[in-house]
Amino acid sequence: MKTNFRRVLLSALAGAALAAPASAQLRPEQVLVIYDSRIPDSKSVAEYYAGSAAIPGASESRPGTRPGVRVFDLASTGLTPMTQPDIDRPIFKARLRDPLRNWLTANDPRGNIRCLVMTRGLPFRLVNDVAPAFVGDNPGAAGNAFVNGQYSAASVDSEMTVLFQNLDVSSGGAALPYANGAIINPYWSGTFSRGQASVVFTAAPVNGWSTARRTAQRTFSILGSGLVAGVYWGANQLNTPNSTSTPTATVLTPGDVFLVSRLDAKTLPGTRAMLDRAVNIRLDVDTVGFVVDEANSDGSPNTSDNSEFDNTAYPGGITSPGYGGDDYEQAFNTLTADGRFVAANVTYNAFANRSQFTVGPGRYYRGEGLLVTRPIALLTHSGANHQGDAPAEGLTASVPPEQPLANSRNTYEESFNLANGAAMNTMESYNGRAFGGYDPSLGQGSIADFLEGGGTFALGNVWEPFSMTVPDSAQLVRHLYLGNLSWGEAAFASMPCISFHQIVLGDPLARIVRSSEDRDGNSRVDIEDLYTYEAAPADLNRTGGVTEADRAFMINAARSGRENDMRGLQRP
Repeated sequence: MKTNFRRVLLSALAGAALAAPASAQLRPEQVLVIYDSRIPDSKSVAEYYAGSAAIPGASESRPGTRPGVRVFDLASTGLTPMTQPDIDRPIFKARLRDPLRNWLTANDPRGNIRCLVMTRGLPFRLVNDVAPAFVGDNPGAAGNAFVNGQYSAASVDSEMTVLFQNLDVSSGGAALPYANGAIINPYWSGTFSRGQASVVFTAAPVNGWSTARRTAQRTFSILGSGLVAGVYWGANQLNTPNSTSTPTATVLTPGDVFLVSRLDAKTLPGTRAMLDRAVNIRLDVDTVGFVVDEANSDGSPNTSDNSEFDNTAYPGGITSPGYGGDDYEQAFNTLTADGRFVAANVTYNAFANRSQFTVGPGRYYRGEGLLVTRPIALLTHSGANHQGDAPAEGLTASVPPEQPLANSRNTYEESFNLANGAAMNTMESYNGRAFGGYDPSLGQGSIADFLEGGGTFALGNVWEPFSMTVPDSAQLVRHLYLGNLSWGEAAFASMPCISFHQIVLGDPLARIVRSSEDRDGNSRVDIEDLYTYEAAPADLNRTGGVTEADRAFMINAARSGRENDMRGLQRP
């Protein structure tokens, strides 16, 4: 009887797979780690991640947190190493883009590699092509450059997403090169969330998209009525405002875009600890919390854009290329509507001033602020852009005197208790700037500090990005914490723009396992968990009864975990 029951469950799992053929997970052999053995920290991180066996001349005897990934040593090119955090476009093309193109053409002709991983010590910012080179560090000047089509600054990582596209050219009547401005990300799911109170649509795993035309050059067009070249660009992209009903060879799909992540924190030991936390993540749905702190909002999921930072759209309201909805409210509603996590553990706050500024217990703010003590999985916060005063702001004396008083505007991200699998995505222009020796992050919260203090993942901005290009926390909630995508996939499904200023930190192969579906408590979800569930069905989404929705959660989670099950659990 038991054997037949298991066959039924396996059939159900296979049927679910047939219904969604694009379910294959991102795998280690599809990840290329880029490092430079002449830069000690870069080599050390590559060795810690890929394992010493993958690194020629390795000296640390590391098993690797993700053995099986592929590696590319920039030292093998014989070109001068890039040791500065900022590089210009000629150096980017000559010493990074072109060598990578050549390596991929020779070693990955079938386009199996989906994800590029940059390591600590490699440059992370591309300076502006038009003087001043560092215009992105000045918000007002950056705004003028952007609307005039003169803003080519980018994160190195984001520029690498379209590695095979020649962005320093223009065509189709465009007067400025494609490098100026942002390209709408074809993997971004925000288009489907416009005008909605919560996010329902779930992006397919990236392996469902072909890479056959990744190297084909696209002609990008200007997106947005009345805009000049060099603000928003788009090709004929599926699932975007510029798509057509009959895709052609000009389509830019998620398969044509590399997922790009970076392994870095404030220190080398902090980077290694971040990687350790990304292995076998299991979140307890009954105890873990989430922080969504908006500040000076109406608290309502608006169906059109307004003055709130999370809900601005440029240039044309809800039809703007990068507009995906009222993000902070959508994130809160998506979490609470799903039901698997305890709604009372999701902190949403719409108010301003120091009493409403959310903080954790790890820093001393004289008892001020809205305190959250439970371990949190997501920090979505207005941060330094919080309206009004912040906790302990303007104070110079500690009470008691022996307790060091912190400035909450740029330390709040270090104050929280963080669960393994915690991510930071905040509404701050320079939260991704404090790498490569840059410190602090221009008075704002820093993802480098968050990762050093126990975070696992982060999305940040390395130059002034403007609020409408910041990644969507609602999409991150849907795809990482409630869905079954890897961190790399979930991060890119959350980003409206590529070839712009965003940066992704953390192990792209990492996945979240929820205790609700992990019925046997071994930090993975497989057919055994589905069998356990069928023997004793449970109310996973807290509706007061067991329904088909609960079983669907189990089937989807087990289906997504098949490959980890076959390949074995990663090392503890």
